[in-house]
Amino acid sequence: MLFLLLFPFSTYSFTVVIDAGHGGTEKGAVQGSLIEKDLSLRLARKIQTRLAKRPGIRAVMTRGEDRTLPIEERARAIAEAKADLFLSIHFNIDVFMLAETRGLEIYYPADDLAKAPEESLSLYHRNNRSFAFGKMMRDRYLKSELFTVWKHDLNMFAQRDLKIFRLTATPGLLLEIGYLTSPDDRAHIENEQFLDDMAAFIAETVVEQAGKK
Repeated sequence: MLFLLLFPFSTYSFTVVIDAGHGGTEKGAVQGSLIEKDLSLRLARKIQTRLAKRPGIRAVMTRGEDRTLPIEERARAIAEAKADLFLSIHFNIDVFMLAETRGLEIYYPADDLAKAPEESLSLYHRNNRSFAFGKMMRDRYLKSELFTVWKHDLNMFAQRDLKIFRLTATPGLLLEIGYLTSPDDRAHIENEQFLDDMAAFIAETVVEQAGKK
């Protein structure tokens, strides 16, 4: 079931799917009272709310509540929305509990050279569009107050062979917002203003990308 954000107009030129990671019985990363499934949904809603104010953009949530949602259903929701872009929102932990592992991570889909040439070509263009959007997000982030004022690091911008990418043909990114095992990141994540600022940054980056369509 898709959760559509309704607008006071009927013409949309750009559709983005916001995928709040985990949910229901799948808690995701847990550190003390911080639970990834709750954080990802809270941030996804904040992004959705901001995009609601932007003409021409339709925002679709894969889940709007705390429920278990298999990754296959997430991929199907992205396809059914005929999205121009999807964003999968996550939070991370360092399995070695290293405090210095911190910051935002931006992942875009990896090329799969094992696929048939006709399928590889289609995914090659998808991957290029994903990379271009991720690069724009990275460049904007390094100039944003999240990086310069909050001092929330950019930890990584990289290709990754993730299942959500393997199951979709839509340009997209997976965002790991921060590390629950980092005291610095955790202090940010527990601050509602930081989440508001992160939502604003992500929403404005989507708006800029929509303008390039």
